[in-house]
This record gives sequence, structure tokens and C-alpha cells, in this order.
Amino acid sequence: MPRRLDPRMPATAGSRSFLDLCRALGWPWIVVLALGCVWSPLSIPALILAWLLAWRHPFAAGRLNKALTAVTVVVIIGGATESPVRTVLAQFAWMSRLGCIVMLALGFILIDRRLTPPDPRSRR
Repeated sequence: MPRRLDPRMPATAGSRSFLDLCRALGWPWIVVLALGCVWSPLSIPALILAWLLAWRHPFAAGRLNKALTAVTVVVIIGGATESPVRTVLAQFAWMSRLGCIVMLALGFILIDRRLTPPDPRSRR
């Protein structure tokens, strides 16, 4: 992967603009999950690629992997339930599409929390 696409912290500490969140999360993560959100046949491979990208994330791998684990369990359970209007593969693709939407939102939330500086007033 080109070096400029790797996730990186913003230059200014505490900066949390939308572009800073995108850079910290990593552009490949955003593109892969956005494609999974747009088209159902791409959603299953998008979640698999999201696992790979989360696993190699430099500073938020643990949190992203935990969130992906929870979303994947829900996708598998929801995909395994029988649907009267969808085939099994279509049900998994639909659930994976929902999983991509949730993971994209959770990714931004987790990175936002990672970029938020600690409150100096709280001493625990």
C-alpha cells in the first residue's frame, strides 16, 4: 500500500476535523466500507478486507478488531436466520451491507475518541 494511504495521526494534537478523522482511520478503510455500503455483492468482501485493514491499523487495531468482532457475530447470526424473501447468500450480503454501514460509523467514532486529548482536569 502506498505510504500516503496509511493511517496517520494529525499533525496538530487534538485536531478532529473530518479530514483528520479520515486520515487517522485510513482512506482504504473508508473506501472499502463505503463500497460495501453502496452495493450488496461487495459487502461480504468489504467486511473481509476491513478485518485485514483493522488488523494492521497502527494505533487503533485493538478497538477496531473488537468492534468488527461484534459486528461480524451479528452479521453471521442475522445471515443465518431464514428469510422468506431472500436466498441465504442474499441474506448474508444484506446483513454484511448493514455491517459495513455500522462499521463505517463505529470507525469514525472510535478514531474520534482516539484523537480526543485527555481532559487535564480529571485526575483518576
